Amino acid sequence: MTAAKTRTGGAWVDSTKVAKVRVGGVWVDYGPSGGGTVTERFSYPTPPGLPNNDEAQRLNLGVLWSASASGSWIGNQVYTPSSVMLPDMTALAFTGSTELARKTATSPSVGQLVDILFDTPVAITASVTYQAAYSAVRYAATAGGSMTWPYTTAHMATGSGTPSRFAAGPVGTVPTNASAAGYHVTPIVQFSA
Repeated sequence: MTAAKTRTGGAWVDSTKVAKVRVGGVWVDYGPSGGGTVTERFSYPTPPGLPNNDEAQRLNLGVLWSASASGSWIGNQVYTPSSVMLPDMTALAFTGSTELARKTATSPSVGQLVDILFDTPVAITASVTYQAAYSAVRYAATAGGSMTWPYTTAHMATGSGTPSRFAAGPVGTVPTNASAAGYHVTPIVQFSA
């Protein structure tokens, strides 16, 4: 694929801009390199069935997932509670009990999907189990009977049955308690197209 050209200072030059095209239900980035990446995330039912939960403590909530190909985990997408502005929400990346990345968003928007991108992407390996999580004092969820596990994309799948995890504690506590509920957190991962 040839790079796009733009007119700059009276001359045609290669563009550094990246275009997005919807292919097979996912957005594909195309740029001057001629290659493309596919950005994937799970698509949970929205709005959440339980849009505004408060357990009077900080919770760490996550979902177990794996990929069929290597890729670059760039952040997490979270559905925020519907009625209260959070002071902060921290996106977390784990494999087992090892924290791979974290990024805190202050005052995230209320009642919508929010992308929290890591400062440095995490390289992922096919067939390894990871956990996309977040830490907050309030959360949105959907009861277990309303979730249809597993959720899948072209390259990713959640666990089936009870892939969600939760734990009370400070930011970075690994969620280890199993739940069939959905906490509306998904990894955002880029794969080669």
